[in-house]
Amino acid sequence: MTNSRAILVLWIAVLALCPRSLAAQSFTMSALQVSPDGSAVAVGYVDGQLQLYDASTGIVIRTLQPSGEYVYGLAWSPDGTRLATISFDGDVNVWEVQTGTLLISLNTTQAADIIPHTSSLTGVSWSPDGQQIAVSGQNGGTVVLDASIGYAVHRLERGETYGNTWAPLQKLVTSTYVGLYVWSSGTQNQFIPGIPPPGFIPYRVAYAPNGTSLAAIVTDYSLVGDNLVATGVLRLFDPVTLNPIASVDIFQHAAPPRMEWSSDATHIAISGTDGFVRVWEAESLELIDEIAIGSSYMAFDWLGPDQIVYVQDSGSLEVVPVEGITSDLTGTITLPSRTPGTAAYAVPLSVKLADAGGALVSEHSPTTDVNGTFTLQDLPQGTYGVWL
Repeated sequence: MTNSRAILVLWIAVLALCPRSLAAQSFTMSALQVSPDGSAVAVGYVDGQLQLYDASTGIVIRTLQPSGEYVYGLAWSPDGTRLATISFDGDVNVWEVQTGTLLISLNTTQAADIIPHTSSLTGVSWSPDGQQIAVSGQNGGTVVLDASIGYAVHRLERGETYGNTWAPLQKLVTSTYVGLYVWSSGTQNQFIPGIPPPGFIPYRVAYAPNGTSLAAIVTDYSLVGDNLVATGVLRLFDPVTLNPIASVDIFQHAAPPRMEWSSDATHIAISGTDGFVRVWEAESLELIDEIAIGSSYMAFDWLGPDQIVYVQDSGSLEVVPVEGITSDLTGTITLPSRTPGTAAYAVPLSVKLADAGGALVSEHSPTTDVNGTFTLQDLPQGTYGVWL
């Protein structure tokens, strides 16, 4: 299946036309991420507690026991069965979501032989196959853990590291004080230097869900006379060469905000310390919406392709539609003929296919999903619509 948006048909289910509040406890939240299938919202708190909410009702599904303080980051496994969390004081936990079982618990100050010593963890992400977890630290570089036992598989470049992201083909990108590193099986493949000035420091990094682009929030430094001027920039890189392909100024200070791609890879949302989430169209880098969230912790995520879930300091979750994103039929997708019984057409989780008359012909089954995708088989040649 091609990634070209020109031949995709997207019937997007509009979950809400107006903002809605989901009930939440009165503790200050510090991290948030929606599950891969969009059914649950994981929320971390500054006291170390972790709660799971039903995304449609706001009902608490499960409360996980505190471990460490200040949940700084969290990440769902690709199949949505496990949840990894990091705390700013150095804890790494992996939970089995269905039962609430704590599968892995590490502390970087107590297990320096496993994770480089650091008291400030800054990034966590899963490999696309769900077998490894990358954990970055402000003072300790990045370590790649075996997701089943917590053993360190690879120890990568040490130094001040702000985040990491996996490419669909198992490559790992880390953002550090000196630039961007690209790793494959623990070996450095590429390095994009950032400093000294004029140059940049990359903070947040994230591959598009379809792998077509790498987005980074960077601080560009330039010399104006004798003065060093810093400008916050959203920059897109070619996913293979890492050559910069587009950029737009987003703020005038060096504080690293949070950044999330929409599930269909068409938009990028970024939160800042001014209390706003701003949304850019990825292809044009046109700013299409500004959402006031009023949260100094800047925690948010996408709920579907056209809604934002964000965290308020008061302890509530708000779901609002993004202005400027249409939810109408936009095209078609044509499946070529092929040998019956052969696997083909890998598509994202939670996709439904309908024939030209609107009849549903296939939808994802949790029992057959593999690594976040399912495979369509034995569909006749023809034109189909796609729901995400």
